Amino acid sequence: MIAARTPLKLGQIEISARLIPDIPPKQLGGSLIFLAIETLKGNGDLEGAFESAKQFIRREYNPTVIEQAASLAHHLNRVKELEDAIR
Repeated sequence: MIAARTPLKLGQIEISARLIPDIPPKQLGGSLIFLAIETLKGNGDLEGAFESAKQFIRREYNPTVIEQAASLAHHLNRVKELEDAIR
């Protein structure tokens, strides 16, 4: 996780984005979760982005991640599933 966070802090977003798939979703947090969701969406993996956001929300409350997850849930027609994860 440190290997992905350090380049992000140095503005090397592309390097971090390449390393994120190797990090288990349960270990993603802070700025890495935002980048992971956006990277997965950018690669067309909306399911993966939604699942990563949902896992994070179950561990930690973050309004920005909830917004990202809500957008994905609407797009994937999985709003009820997201509501359950938030509870």
